[in-house]
Amino acid sequence: MKSLLQILQWACAERSQTWALATLVRTRGSTYRKPGARLLVDSRGGMLGVLSGGCLEEEIARYGLNVIRKGVPELLVFDIRRLYGCNGFIEILVEKIPAADTIENLLTLLANRYPGVSCAGFGHGSKEKSLAQNC
Repeated sequence: MKSLLQILQWACAERSQTWALATLVRTRGSTYRKPGARLLVDSRGGMLGVLSGGCLEEEIARYGLNVIRKGVPELLVFDIRRLYGCNGFIEILVEKIPAADTIENLLTLLANRYPGVSCAGFGHGSKEKSLAQNC
């Protein structure tokens, strides 16, 4: 929760920026982080958050810049068995995040400990659309 709060505060402080949020959505085997870990990428390539042991963040930030530019989310899959010292796979959803007003609303919910839900739809074909519509 601490990193989500920091990410929201950073996004609110830099209202003129465009952002991509990378979220670790699935793991298999041994990994440094678990699902729910996040990394915020700004339009200059700046980053806040951690998704791996520090090995993948720069590469994920490059994808984040592409998502900011195109506005199309990407689901990344990394096999971290040989190159990164773990024995697993991670899947990361990178998506352009909504306007600063939406971020401020989420920050208010967190600061006041109000319940809320944040969700992202990802998948294949028509299932992807139905997941996003249910959020």
